[in-house]
Amino acid sequence: MFDENFSYGYNDGICNLRSSPNDKFQCYYTKSRRPFLSLREEAKRVCDKIADAAKSLNRVPTILLSGGLDSEIVVRSFIDSKQEFKTISNRFQNDLNIHEIDYIEKLKKKFTFDHTYYDLDVVQFLISQRAEILIHDSKCTQPEMLPTMELIYRVYENFNGYPILGNGDLYVSKDMIDNKPQWNYTEFEYILAWMRFCVKENIQGALNFFQYTPEIVLSVGRDQIMGHLFDNSPGGVNNCRSKKYLVYKKNWIDVELRSKFHGSENIKDLCNEIKFTKCKDYFQYTDQWKMPIESFLNFLEFNK
Repeated sequence: MFDENFSYGYNDGICNLRSSPNDKFQCYYTKSRRPFLSLREEAKRVCDKIADAAKSLNRVPTILLSGGLDSEIVVRSFIDSKQEFKTISNRFQNDLNIHEIDYIEKLKKKFTFDHTYYDLDVVQFLISQRAEILIHDSKCTQPEMLPTMELIYRVYENFNGYPILGNGDLYVSKDMIDNKPQWNYTEFEYILAWMRFCVKENIQGALNFFQYTPEIVLSVGRDQIMGHLFDNSPGGVNNCRSKKYLVYKKNWIDVELRSKFHGSENIKDLCNEIKFTKCKDYFQYTDQWKMPIESFLNFLEFNK
């Protein structure tokens, strides 16, 4: 439904829900069918696959563009691929996500593409019955995810779009196991709220661009920048996020590096209030799935 690589489930099910807090959270991946190429080349190939999937449904690939670097790379990849696409962004009333809009406008100025703003009174939305429905349907524990969830729905229902998220980016964390550092590939259960929502609503799209194929995952995980981190990491570095951005810049040298944000930084107090009131029933959906990074990459790699 979402890609040809990643799926999740509980107690050996696929895209199912928890029946109890004790259910085992599991993640599944496929092996590469060929040797992987550079991130930039693999991203183009992902765009081709997404475009084919969208065309099969008579829909237009539509990138949910935030001010972050991940979604910018998705836009750049579609430009590289020369496939048809559109973009859309939430624009919050009272300039509450102006920090995102500034980066979006910079990208629009640099490249020419079809862009739409979806205007949203985000404060009223988050306290609305509609937000409560989304929380229930997706088992969401992070209210800042809800505006994007609503935008996914609007893209699919109102704009004949095939929604694409710059999600699924490689995340590797350094954990201490028996007093020794261990780099683990990590999946966060809470992030799958977008997928749970789309399963509930029968929405098809590409919700995890950066893990759409095993090859694109390998193109980041096996990059020399990452390899150096995993082999010789400084003591204070606990995850691969900053190095991931350097892999992006290696492939698209003119990107502007910046901190990761989710767009709701200016309403964090409201999000925290909703999290501990309306989302508290779903705190069981906050597990993590981990595998040592070398074992994970070895599993994905192509075998002749």
